[in-house]
Amino acid sequence: MDLTGPLRQARRVDATPRNCPGCGWLVTEPYQVLSRHATSEGVLVWSRCPCGRLQAHRADALVVRSNGCRRAP
Repeated sequence: MDLTGPLRQARRVDATPRNCPGCGWLVTEPYQVLSRHATSEGVLVWSRCPCGRLQAHRADALVVRSNGCRRAP
């Protein structure tokens, strides 16, 4: 991320996205749960949304999301 450019070029980063940027599916309602893992900070859920993006979330907060969509074999 380049923070040295003009302010008008800066883009806002949403710390807690609620929807998938590919299909708009809500993070709080996983489409396909792949796995659940108990951690010291709560349960980590790995899931896919309808467009195929892989994401991990914990307590209704997105932790990480893949950059692209799953491709057909």
